[in-house]
Amino acid sequence: MADPSPPRGGLEQLADEIARLSRRLDALESPSGTQQYNAVPALQAAVALLQEQQTTIIAQQEQITILVSDLDERITDFIDENIDDIVAAQVAAALAGSDITIGQAGGTVKIPAALTTDLTSTSGRFVAWIGGDNRIGHT
Repeated sequence: MADPSPPRGGLEQLADEIARLSRRLDALESPSGTQQYNAVPALQAAVALLQEQQTTIIAQQEQITILVSDLDERITDFIDENIDDIVAAQVAAALAGSDITIGQAGGTVKIPAALTTDLTSTSGRFVAWIGGDNRIGHT
């Protein structure tokens, strides 16, 4: 049976022809049954690879969670032990010896909170001084 609609002309006819050609091109480019059948093993392999990668990522996330938890615990322990007490104990332990040797200063040593710049020596000792710029020394 023929199409009962009146014939179209001009741009409408051109649009119809483009739509018809587009449908034919889609039909030609669609995969055949053989192509679809052959694609199944490749897709199954891709899914297996993705599942393996997912398992690896989950294991790595668990390891990272454990590391972060351990680090958080160590930081909390360090803060809870009062840092000032730890430093004071270390300084007290270092000062407990009979002599303290600082060694040679390679540069300028400054004491900004020094209260005096006049330190005099007693018999048999060096004269120590603190300069106006907070450097210390001896003569």
